Amino acid sequence: MRPYIASLLLVAGSARADIANRNLFPIGEQEAFRANAGIAGSSPGSVFHNPAGLAKMDHSELAASGSTYMYFRTSTDRLLDLDEPVPYTMSGFAPIPASLVTTYKVGDYHLATAILVPDMFTLDNRVRYMTAAARLELQQSVRRQDLWLGGCISRRLGDYVSVGLTLFGIRRTSISNSFFQVTTTAQPTAINQTSSSEATTIIGATAVLGVNVDVAPWVTIGARIEPPFVQFTGSADLYQAQLASDGTNPAQAAEVDLEGVSIHQPVPADFGIGFAVTPSDVITIYLDGALQLPTRYTYIDDPALGPPVEVRLYAAPRVSLGADVHVHEKVTIRGGGLYNRSSQRRLEQPGDSREDFWGGTLGVTFTSGRTRTSVGAMVLRSDSTIVPYSMTPGETEPAATTIVSGLLSTAYLL
Repeated sequence: MRPYIASLLLVAGSARADIANRNLFPIGEQEAFRANAGIAGSSPGSVFHNPAGLAKMDHSELAASGSTYMYFRTSTDRLLDLDEPVPYTMSGFAPIPASLVTTYKVGDYHLATAILVPDMFTLDNRVRYMTAAARLELQQSVRRQDLWLGGCISRRLGDYVSVGLTLFGIRRTSISNSFFQVTTTAQPTAINQTSSSEATTIIGATAVLGVNVDVAPWVTIGARIEPPFVQFTGSADLYQAQLASDGTNPAQAAEVDLEGVSIHQPVPADFGIGFAVTPSDVITIYLDGALQLPTRYTYIDDPALGPPVEVRLYAAPRVSLGADVHVHEKVTIRGGGLYNRSSQRRLEQPGDSREDFWGGTLGVTFTSGRTRTSVGAMVLRSDSTIVPYSMTPGETEPAATTIVSGLLSTAYLL
């Protein structure tokens, strides 16, 4: 029964930004409204996108950005088969990325401190489904959050080149609970039931190294390198209880309860290049391309849990195209579109899934005195593929995820 739960939680976690769909959610005081385009830009969000951009800022700033509640919905017509296909739908509201960045200048250096929450997900879901022969009961609860604390330093080298470096300490936590039960309608004592709980904590560090080059007064080229995540500690508390009965023989029960199990979740290196083109004083166009490198690792290897859990991630490209249109000296319209390919490509075992997202953002920025405020919205869509639990090996089933959210940011010139 354990694979059922893994599959269901996998689908439940589809609306998330992690190593499967890196940098999926917009983040950054200005970049969020351009669908994350901004490697060649200059704003407080450069702390994350390309720290070299801070060296081109004219003022010290205090900037906060985030979202209103995000609405998400995931659905598929067949997640598993009983005596007929069982559909699945999960929807709800959850907060997503937020950032607080302070920039200031000391001599020839531009410095910044940053508090980022690039991934936060909350889910409480209950599904009941009845067929002619069986009844399904599913309850899910997921809490997940990333916290990044960082410091940045950048500097101009001459008139055309700037460089920067940001160092982040990272803490990832997640708690998930699930209850899954299938009973036979004709024989209520025939039951398959699984309860599971998992709490994980990972602590580590990463860095972002960037460079910007002004190749012409109206063209800037930027590049960023994010080396592999360095994990300091990683542990999980795991619990699972299973109960199975065919209705005639005594029920069989099994239980696993482990604390402090070692886990390993490296995040591969990531490279990006961006262009900022200003054909006139009215518009600036941003184009970013990035690639997360492939990797393979063992997530958990504990004899009490059976064979090691192996994870393979494939190369995952991302593209963002955005623009700033200055319609007034105090009003700027920002918008953009993105494509984010999943690094999970293998579709072999039940529960495997692949989600390639596309979508866009649109917002408007108002400047009043020393304050800059932006409001907007984001829409993301994924036409996904999953492997359901089926009597036919290798079958896949389409699924879909839709994410809608409001965006808000504000910056104050110090």
